[in-house]
Parts: sequence; C-alpha cells; structure tokens
Amino acid sequence: MTAMWRSGWQTTAADAVLAVVLLGFGLLATGLAGDNQPGSRPVDAACRALIALAALALSVRRRVPVVTLAVVTVATSTYLLIGYPYGPILLTFLVAVYTVAVRLPVRPAALATGGTLVLLLTHVFFARGPAPGWTGVLPASAWVVVPFAVGVVVRINREAAARARVEQARSRAEQARRQATRSGCALRRRCTTWWGTGWPRSACRRRSPCTCCRSGRSRRRSR
Repeated sequence: MTAMWRSGWQTTAADAVLAVVLLGFGLLATGLAGDNQPGSRPVDAACRALIALAALALSVRRRVPVVTLAVVTVATSTYLLIGYPYGPILLTFLVAVYTVAVRLPVRPAALATGGTLVLLLTHVFFARGPAPGWTGVLPASAWVVVPFAVGVVVRINREAAARARVEQARSRAEQARRQATRSGCALRRRCTTWWGTGWPRSACRRRSPCTCCRSGRSRRRSR
C-alpha cells in the first residue's frame, strides 16, 4: 500500500513539474513567437490565462487523461480562434493527445482524439486573425495525428513487454515445478534402494506416475 501511494505521489509530482515547465515556457516564448507572425493578435492577459489553463491541466493528465485533453483542447482552440500566434501552447496540446493515446485503449482514445481534431480545425476557417483555410488543415491535423500515433505505438510496446514478463514468470514457475518433481522422484528412488520400500503414488507430483513410481508399484505387486 505504501509503495502504491509513493508511486502515485511521484507520478503526480512529475506531472506537476511538467505543467509548471510548460507554463513558464509558454508565458516566456509566446511573445517571441508572435513577433515572427505578422497579423496575429498581440499577447495580452486573456492569452496568458489560456496558456496557464492549458498548461496547468497537465498536472492531472495521468489521473484523468480525457478530462485533461478536453480542457487543453478547449483552451487551445479558443486561443487559436481569437487569433493569438502559434506557439508553445501547441506543445501542451501535443502532450495531452499523447497521454490519452498511451493511457487508454485504442478505440476510446481514437474517439476522444477525433473529437479533438474536429474542434481544433475550427480555427483553420474561423479564426479572427489570418485564417489559413484549407492549406492549414494538414499542419493542424499533424498536431493530433502524430502524438496519437506515437502514443499508440508506446502503449502497444508496453503491453507486449508486460505479456513477455508474464510469460517468463510462467516459464520459470513451470521449470521450478518440474525441478521439484524430479527432486521428489530422485528422493523416492533412494528410499527404495536403501529400504526396499516405496512411496505411495500420491507422493509423486505428476498427474501420471513417473518411472520410479511405476517401478515401485511393480515391486509391491510382485511381493
């Protein structure tokens, strides 16, 4: 119980650190990104609030990945619809999509991500700033498709590794059982050699009597 609590605390702390790092980076770098994007809306208090909302939502990304994705998607889509510059908030969005893909089974993750993609693409046609139109569909889609694909691959690899560990554990248990069976039969043979007596069939751990058990039973019958 203590180990589980410690692991949960460490996960929460790691997510909180990631959220703070992305928050600081977003607040510092968004203005620089806007300087290189003429026509975008200047950074103001509302812009900073949306960046903070998206970043801080990541602090619970592994507890409630779908809720985190929903909050980040709404914040990011609103940010882009208003016309703020493309910037670090998209990194926050990428992390949220990746988390859903790696934490959920493929089907529910795909459904959640599909809704996210539809909402994100609205800014391509309806942004208050210079809307990119159809030419922006592919780049905007990449911010959803790429992290989703990476997350799915990571999840599949983790599941394969977990199955391999379970199979190895079963193999080791089977080897130990066989070793114990061989040891028991060897001990019985020594007993038969020394005293001329044999163990009952139940002493052998195999479902069918082994060679030494059959030989001992034959001796008893001959007597």
